[in-house]
Amino acid sequence: MTMFYVGLMTLVVVVTTALMMLGYWISWRSQKLPDVFRGSGFSDGLRKKKSRLRTLIVTAHPDDECMFFSPLIQHLVQLDHKVFLLCLSSGDFYGMGTTRIIELLSSSRVLGIDATHVTVLNDKNLLDNASLDWEPAEVEKHIVKALRNTQADIIISFDGYGVSGHSNHRAIHRTLSKMLKAGHLHKGKAGSQVHAFMLESVAIYRKYCGFFDATVSMFLSPYTVISTPTGYITALRAMVQHWSQLVWFRMLYVAFSRYMMVNTLVPLDATEICNT
Repeated sequence: MTMFYVGLMTLVVVVTTALMMLGYWISWRSQKLPDVFRGSGFSDGLRKKKSRLRTLIVTAHPDDECMFFSPLIQHLVQLDHKVFLLCLSSGDFYGMGTTRIIELLSSSRVLGIDATHVTVLNDKNLLDNASLDWEPAEVEKHIVKALRNTQADIIISFDGYGVSGHSNHRAIHRTLSKMLKAGHLHKGKAGSQVHAFMLESVAIYRKYCGFFDATVSMFLSPYTVISTPTGYITALRAMVQHWSQLVWFRMLYVAFSRYMMVNTLVPLDATEICNT
């Protein structure tokens, strides 16, 4: 009987090690991002080869950064980007705004974002509420200010569906699309180019199949980032910082969501303005 348990434990260790090695290999083989993420394609490209790229992530609520963008943020940090985070609300739906801001700063630190690079708004016109449609003009003024202050080269946020369908997520996409179409997506000076990308929403059967979506994403999406097992653990550590949000359905999300492990991007298209 003792030999049986020893053999079983050995098998578990071998299988676990093999799965981790497979995870690292898939992650290594699947990091596909546009050349602009390495400093190519800018009008001031020579300067970009000599200085760190600046990337602005725009989210709607505290915890969006780790629930949706964790693989991407960690990869950008590894690429030596200066990563900035603009969170358009304090997540004060249940009156816990101050707590959630503290949690966001802790989560961002775990993911590798400097606290001085995190901006959280508490604007009465941008309340955390799924039943409210944020006005694009209100969202735009804060994005314009963030682009000017950070001098970001790249901006990334949600696509038209917003991963979860939340109206606040979708409002950011509407605003960015309109800004791009109107020629307002710049750093505040003539010729200052900003490249815009969206986090891709996927069908629900892919959304909750975790790491198994990695292979599918590698073939279906042109721009893919897949976390290593270590990166997934980092994402879990970041999520734990949001202790006030750790209710049962978010625990299930963390366990099964592919967004904790896989991010796919698509370029922002000014013709695709979501009005729903």
